[in-house]
Amino acid sequence: MTRYAPLALCLALLAPPALANNNFGALRIAATGDTFYDVRLVSTRAPGFVQIETLTGRVLGQTAVDAGPNSNVRVDFGTARVGRAPLVAKLIIDGKVVDAERIRINLTPDH
Repeated sequence: MTRYAPLALCLALLAPPALANNNFGALRIAATGDTFYDVRLVSTRAPGFVQIETLTGRVLGQTAVDAGPNSNVRVDFGTARVGRAPLVAKLIIDGKVVDAERIRINLTPDH
């Protein structure tokens, strides 16, 4: 395993900073009817934005994030509401999707 250490180090050093270490924390389940989605934690190496969209690519909303850890990031959907189909949270930096996570939907919300 140690013989691959130099290769791993080279790859880490050559990775574009805007694409390394960008990720979502654990995403919560969304409830049908919601007009927003709260992301508990987003970590980025550069400023960007979180975008929530349907699996068909319809953008429900987006919110800017700063470089570093961002907690309790709310993405407002305006008049759009969460439906029955799963959603996708995308982290976009410099026009590139650097992380994407599927959001499950609770079809029987408590509220």
